[in-house]
Amino acid sequence: MKNKILAALILFSSISASAGYSGVYGYDRWVPELISDYQDQLLQPTALELTGQSNASQPQVCAPVYSVAVAKRSLDVRYALGYFDDSDGTDKIWNKINWGRSPSLDIEIYFALREALTKKCKNGRQVCGFHESGNPEMGSTVYSKTINLLGNSVDVNLTLTHASASEAYDKNISVLKNRQSMLTAQSDENFFGGLARADIVFYNGHSRNGGGPDFNPPVLDSHGHPDYEGYYKVKRIGIKRVIEGIKKNPNQGLIYGSFSCFSASHFQGILAKTDPKLRMILSSDVIDYFKSLQASIGYLEGLMQGRCGEDLAQFAKRGSLYKEFKGVNFK
Repeated sequence: MKNKILAALILFSSISASAGYSGVYGYDRWVPELISDYQDQLLQPTALELTGQSNASQPQVCAPVYSVAVAKRSLDVRYALGYFDDSDGTDKIWNKINWGRSPSLDIEIYFALREALTKKCKNGRQVCGFHESGNPEMGSTVYSKTINLLGNSVDVNLTLTHASASEAYDKNISVLKNRQSMLTAQSDENFFGGLARADIVFYNGHSRNGGGPDFNPPVLDSHGHPDYEGYYKVKRIGIKRVIEGIKKNPNQGLIYGSFSCFSASHFQGILAKTDPKLRMILSSDVIDYFKSLQASIGYLEGLMQGRCGEDLAQFAKRGSLYKEFKGVNFK
C-alpha cells in the first residue's frame, strides 16, 4: 500500500501544507471531508436503482443474508484499524515536522470515523447518528443505535478501535511500550474476539504480504522496511488467528471485510476452505488508505440498509472501487 500512500500524498501536499494542517500528512483535517464526500456519493442512484431493479425495495430477496441479525434483533459490528505504518526506511517530514521512521496513520482515521458515526443523519443514511460510549483517548469506543433492517427493529452496537499508541514508531516500541501493548491487546480482542462471536467484522490496515491482519508495530528488516520475507510471510500470525476465530463463531451468517492490499489473493483461498459460506469483502489490488476507508464506509452503509448481491456491490463501490473490491457469497 506504500506506493499508493505516496501518490495520494503528492495530490494533497500543497493543500495540507498551505492550510497549516496538523497531524501526519494532514489526515486530521481532510480525511473527515473525504468520508463526507463519499457518503454524498452514496446518495446518488446506482444503475440498478435507476432501472427499478434494486433489491433495496424487495426485502425478501436479501432476507437470507440478514436472518441471524433479524432473529436476534441485534447486530454486533466490529471495525478494527490495524497498526498502519508508512515504512520505507526513511524519516517522514511533513509540514516542517519530522515524524520519524514508520509513522502511524490509524489514529487520525479513528477520530475521523468517530466524527462520521456520530454526525446527525440526513437523506436516509445509516452510518451516522450513533450514540458513543467509552473513552476515545483509550482507543476504543462503542456506537449504538436502532435501525430498521428489512422491516425489523434491530439494535446495532459497533465497536471501533485503533492500534497505534502514537504516530511515532520509535516511541511506540520504547517509552510508550506499555500503552502500545494495551492498544494491541485491545485491538486483538475487538477483531479476533469479534471473529469468534460478532455478525460483521471489518479490518482496515496492512495485509503484511499475507502475514496480517496486524495490530502491532511492524517488524522491520535491516533497511527499515517491514520484514516480509523473514517474518510475515513465514509466520503468517494474523491469518492463522483469523481462521481460529472463524472456526469458533457459531454465527453462520458472519460477514468479514478485509480492506487491505491484495486481500483476495492473500486470504480468499484459506478463508473459503475454512468456511465455504463465509461472506467476504476483499480487495483485488494494491489499495490506498483512502479507497479502503471509502469502501468500508460504503459496505457498512449498504449492509445497514439491508442490501445484497449486485445491488450491494453497485451501492458500496462507486467509481474505480467497483473493480478493486469484491463481495463473496452475498446472494
